[in-house]
Amino acid sequence: MRLAAFAPSIPVNLVSSLESLGIRTDADFLFSFSAYDIFQQLPPGTTSLQDLMQYKDIVAELSAAPGVSGTDLLTQAQSQTQSPKLSTGIMELDSLLGDLRGLIEVSGDRGSGKSTVALNTLLNYLVNDSEGKALWIDTTGGFSVEVASIVLARYTSEPSTALERLEVTLAFDIDALNEILGDVFSTDPLTSQFRFIVIDSITPIISPLLDQTTAHGHAVMIDLMRSLREFCQTQSAVMLVINNTAAISQLNPEHRKPALGPSFAFISDATLWLELREPESAASGATDENGDCTRHSIEVLRSKVSLSGKSRSFQIQCHVIIA
Repeated sequence: MRLAAFAPSIPVNLVSSLESLGIRTDADFLFSFSAYDIFQQLPPGTTSLQDLMQYKDIVAELSAAPGVSGTDLLTQAQSQTQSPKLSTGIMELDSLLGDLRGLIEVSGDRGSGKSTVALNTLLNYLVNDSEGKALWIDTTGGFSVEVASIVLARYTSEPSTALERLEVTLAFDIDALNEILGDVFSTDPLTSQFRFIVIDSITPIISPLLDQTTAHGHAVMIDLMRSLREFCQTQSAVMLVINNTAAISQLNPEHRKPALGPSFAFISDATLWLELREPESAASGATDENGDCTRHSIEVLRSKVSLSGKSRSFQIQCHVIIA
């Protein structure tokens, strides 16, 4: 990891001086030279030898993977069984979604049904848990109360307080997102109000931070994802993080994969991949406002909590998932 990612734990001016000496990563700083050798090469007044040794200890601590005991892992796994289940009310689809827990990446091209799946599962949770509360973090301004009302009507014909228990908030950059999540994370675990959270989508927040010349954006992404996963584990919550797609290679731009790279995917507990198949003819029975419903597929690309490789087909009509 580049030393710039450790600021402000180590001073920015020290990072700049170290980089001018060719010491750019934590491995360079910890293993290439002794603290005394580095101190001798630094410009006078940059830092003291004692402080430099302390900064080495800080970098070593921050860059080390924390140990986790088997007991802690078992406790985390057991707590996740108490988290809300993903359910659309359709048996075949729920057989694929119902075992998923924790932090779940939902990826696919535009129009594949990512937001629709998230909204349907979230509202179904609120309908079936009269005390449940949910949070929708909208990063594109695309959330529609009208659409939410249409979807809600599919899950209940009775008066419902579901939309009153759904909080929608906007976040258009990483600072706004961190501020929202800071308020959520600071809540006492025993009184946490949100057990179902959707971020739609994470890609426009993280993509501008990623740079081929520095690892700072990557470090921000990893830190964010670890915080989200820790929240899911400690609060027995489920969180759907919607991620856009990127081309697998410039030679095959039509072949897509989840954006933001493999590090993003492997910190999550599962990755769902959605695809738009083909429109169903109105004559086949179901029509939406455009005269057609659309057929989609959903696949568990990878999962730490269930079998990977399973897939199901489903249809969407007027923003509502149907069999």
